[in-house]
This record gives sequence, C-alpha cells and structure tokens, in this order.
Amino acid sequence: MGAGDREFESHHSDHYEYTMLENRFLLNTAEPMQDDLLRMRRTEVEYGLVPLPRTTYSSFISHFHDWITQSPNDLRGFNKFEREVCVGTTHFIDNLIMLHGLENLQIFEHDYIYYRKLMPGKQWAILGELKEKQPLLIALPFPGYGAIHPLMDSILNECLSKQIPVHIDGCWMSCAKGIEFDFSHPAIHSVAFSLSKGLDLGWNRIGVRYSKQINHNDSITIVNNSNMINTMNVKVGELFMKQFPADYLWKKYGNIYHKVCKRWLIKPTNCIHMGRRFDTGAVVGLRRAIEEYHD
Repeated sequence: MGAGDREFESHHSDHYEYTMLENRFLLNTAEPMQDDLLRMRRTEVEYGLVPLPRTTYSSFISHFHDWITQSPNDLRGFNKFEREVCVGTTHFIDNLIMLHGLENLQIFEHDYIYYRKLMPGKQWAILGELKEKQPLLIALPFPGYGAIHPLMDSILNECLSKQIPVHIDGCWMSCAKGIEFDFSHPAIHSVAFSLSKGLDLGWNRIGVRYSKQINHNDSITIVNNSNMINTMNVKVGELFMKQFPADYLWKKYGNIYHKVCKRWLIKPTNCIHMGRRFDTGAVVGLRRAIEEYHD
C-alpha cells in the first residue's frame, strides 16, 4: 500500500468515525447531562435507602443561595432581592404567563422551546422594536447560544428606556461555567434558578425565585406563604446540594467536553451539555458524546 493509499484510508476512516459519532451521539437538541452517581442517589431516594435532611423553606433558600453563588460563575447584584421557593424555573415561567398571558410576554427567538409548544405562532421580540412597558422574559444562559445572549446589554438598556420589566430564567445556570453577570441592572425585576440541569433533578424540580419586590397577589408568593410547595422536593434538593457542589459536572466531565469539541470541530459554550457548529451556529447536544468518551 502506497503513502497515498494510506492517507486516503486514514481520511476515510476518520470521516467514517465522525459520521458514526455524529449519527449516534451528536444531538440536535441540548439534552441535560446525566451521571451514574446522580442516578444512584435518585434510586436511593426513591427506595428510601438514604435519610433526607430536615429542612425548611428558609434554610433551603439560604443553602441554595450559597450553592448557586459559589458556583463556577460570577453572579452578583441580587443579594437584596426577596427570595422564595419555586418548583423549578418552569413554575416561575408559568407564573409570569398567569400574570400577563403568553401573548403579552416579549420573548426572543431561540429561547426555551416550551414557548413554541405553548404558542406555535408566537411573534418573537426584535431588538429595537420592543414594546413599551410590556414584560420581557429571557433565559440566561440563552438556549440558542449556551451563553449570555450576545445582545444582552442592548436588550437591557432598551428595556430600561421603555420601562419594560425584565424577568430572567436561569434554568441552565446550574450546569454553566464562566458566566459573569450583574443582576442589579434597574430593568431586571426577577430571576429564578433551579437544580434540574446541574444535578439531573428534572424528576424533582426545585429552585428559588429572586424578586426586587413582593407581589402578594402572585401565585409563587401565595404558595410560599401557605407552605403549599411539597417539602419532599425541598428535602431532596437539600440532600443533592449537600452532596454535589455546583461545579460537579464540570469537574467530572470538563476535560472530556473540551476534547469532544476539539475532535469534532464543535464550538464550546458555557453549558456542559451543548456546543455549537462552527459553520451554522446550530446547537449541538453533547451529552451522549461525553458519556461515550467517559465510558
């Protein structure tokens, strides 16, 4: 076999390997990371094999705040916000929909897919054409980028000038790294974080909402004041936070994540479970590829 044949065979083998991995492991949607140890803890909880900690809403909120602010991100400016338990960030979102109606919430394209499912024909917000005093809901990290929306500063400044209250869905923050953000911007009215994406707790949704002002006609405030949120959710969340730091996924899989991105020419993001294609910018889910390399 000549050198040219060997080069062709090597190239052909690499292309075949890439195609096989792409077909089997590179996903068109950004599925959250899973982990054998997190799955084992879930099984132990479900079969009553591990004692759950005694906790209250207030102690959970305090622990959660320490956990999310000691994460591998630099989050500032919300220490003075009011804090309440929520059943994950979808509870936060549904509460805003209840208050304003989905048609009245301004949302940018490529945000949480949930909105397209609820209202397939929804008109997306356009920077420079935002509607005065009409609330804006935006994810951070933003699902279309796996990072802060690149126009975030312009968005917030337009919202401030037009008296638009901004509400931030921080669902992916628990699986993110390297996000630097100051929530003290005067346009921001509330933000919510949860444990679902960072600790594979989609089966036990729990989080905290931060608000500049309390509205006593707000459903999240009502259920907190009435102790209506399931205490088991709070206890399970407390257990997982005690056992797994906020950088758990990045410490365990970070090196593999970057190897996968480099090998398959994927642009890294701030979120452990996704990258973006260099050519199109399209989202690539990396969970299965990372699991394959780890295994």
